[in-house]
Amino acid sequence: MKGKHVAYDVLSEDYKHDPEGEIRKIGRAMGICEDAISHDNLVHFIALMGEELKNHPDHDMGITQMHDVHTPQQRKLKCSNLEAWMRTDPACRAWMEGNASHTTNAVLQGYLQDDVKKRKMRKR
Repeated sequence: MKGKHVAYDVLSEDYKHDPEGEIRKIGRAMGICEDAISHDNLVHFIALMGEELKNHPDHDMGITQMHDVHTPQQRKLKCSNLEAWMRTDPACRAWMEGNASHTTNAVLQGYLQDDVKKRKMRKR
């Protein structure tokens, strides 16, 4: 992604709350025409397809690029220590406590503190 910028950053919480609204915002950021973005049935179809892929990631792994959804037992075995581990890292902890906001992303903040990179961003 060198030389590019993020046009729109979707937070999972926002998508869970209003998937169709977030799909419209993503479409606008991608330059999709307003006719498509405002077509309620199309946006609803995209939301339903996303839900279908999420609910059945193993049906077409080539599209989702996801692992199978964990059962509660698998989640406990494989993921139970993830949050605790992330909290041991100050940057990860700040990001988690900031609700995964771009303002608490340590990598992005480091990038923004680099004067050369900031000048390049202003030129866009």
